[in-house]
Amino acid sequence: MASCSTISILSAPWMVVLSDGKTLWDSLLKKSDLKPALPDPNMQEDLTRSPSYTVTCEDYVHVVEFSPFSSGSPVSLLAYGGNQYVVVGTCLFQEEDMEVDGVQFNALRAFHHDLRVDALAWSPESRLDRIPTIRFCTAAADRKLRLLTSDLQDQNEVKVMEGHSSYINHLVFEPTEGKQIASVSDDHTCRFEPFGFRSSALWDLDGNETAVLRLRSPGMSVCWHPQEVFKLMVAEKKGTIRFYDLVTQQAILSLDCGHSGPLMSADWCLTNTIKVGAVVGNDWLIWDITRSSYPQEKRPAHKDKARLFRWSFANENLFATTGCPGKISSQVFIHHLGHPQPVMIGSSSVGSGLSWHRMLPLCVVGSDRKLCFWMTEIKKEKNKLSSRTQSEKRSEKSICQQRSSADRAAVSLQGLCDLDELSFSRALWRVFRSSRTWIKAFWTLDGWSRTSTLQVKGS
Repeated sequence: MASCSTISILSAPWMVVLSDGKTLWDSLLKKSDLKPALPDPNMQEDLTRSPSYTVTCEDYVHVVEFSPFSSGSPVSLLAYGGNQYVVVGTCLFQEEDMEVDGVQFNALRAFHHDLRVDALAWSPESRLDRIPTIRFCTAAADRKLRLLTSDLQDQNEVKVMEGHSSYINHLVFEPTEGKQIASVSDDHTCRFEPFGFRSSALWDLDGNETAVLRLRSPGMSVCWHPQEVFKLMVAEKKGTIRFYDLVTQQAILSLDCGHSGPLMSADWCLTNTIKVGAVVGNDWLIWDITRSSYPQEKRPAHKDKARLFRWSFANENLFATTGCPGKISSQVFIHHLGHPQPVMIGSSSVGSGLSWHRMLPLCVVGSDRKLCFWMTEIKKEKNKLSSRTQSEKRSEKSICQQRSSADRAAVSLQGLCDLDELSFSRALWRVFRSSRTWIKAFWTLDGWSRTSTLQVKGS
């Protein structure tokens, strides 16, 4: 027996809302089969590059992070850690100073760490001008956070924060003042405070837990909005990414990756916050949160499952992914949204960790007794006024090709507002059947103001 679904036509973008709360475009996109092309092995061989620079370390590097904040000096802060140690230093590259040959790394301080470092986050309070201050937070296998503060001289403080009941996967500082930390864990929580944490938890710098967000699966990644400090993104292993209002502690938006495998890592593009990326199974996925809750792009990347996803700070279309560590060699793929294949492929022995320089298109991965840096050369756009990616151009071409099918349905988009109710219903249904891409263009037309509720038969 045929069933009926209610469709509401609203006077705003995303005008079609089904009775289950999903938009019509969401429903169409989820039902469509995404069949991305597999990477060309021959092309991968051509794109493989050795590290642009390397820095020797004394032990295996398990985690490495550039500070995403200004140090108050020409150099960038970088920290790396492994088994019972964390080293903090500065980096200066020849692209920043012509007098530097390759990379100039200066180790500032080595900190003892009780256990192996599993995750690390920089505080925006870390600076080298005026009174030097280094502050960062780590997570370890004992389910504790450690807040380390140093003046790089005699004063060194370690504050231990407890709360999580399982492995901590990721943590981040509030980016404007650095007075709170958020962390996510396998215990299905996100915690935050004026230095504290749990599941998805918020902590304050005194180790007090200010909030706990209960998740439906292990929390894998957490990101803070760069300006609006009451917005937090939390990615769960089952494939759901939620955005929370920290005032109400309620989810205000969610994204869905589908059922292609466990979500291992996600990142919020801080230079263009409508973009979100993640690695799920072997694939990378990209969302435009203004368009749909389902990904707009999905491509296979790593044969042996992907582990990390990170956006570049230098280019909103540039990002990197890594394969799961633990094997003899781990691959690093650098992607650009305007290219169907990776723009660069690197390989690191037992690679672990991934981080981007705050100004340069350069990323770093930890390896066996060294740090490996890859510099990406991205050609400037010929037309600076146009920032459209290749995928957007393909979408426009598809719309033009499908325009004739909509015409055959005897529908004039500009004239729909003038139709009576019955004619309008019939015209809408014909457009609905013609093409999901054309539907999308139709619902986002400027000046649309028609409001109606229709009963549409469905199978």
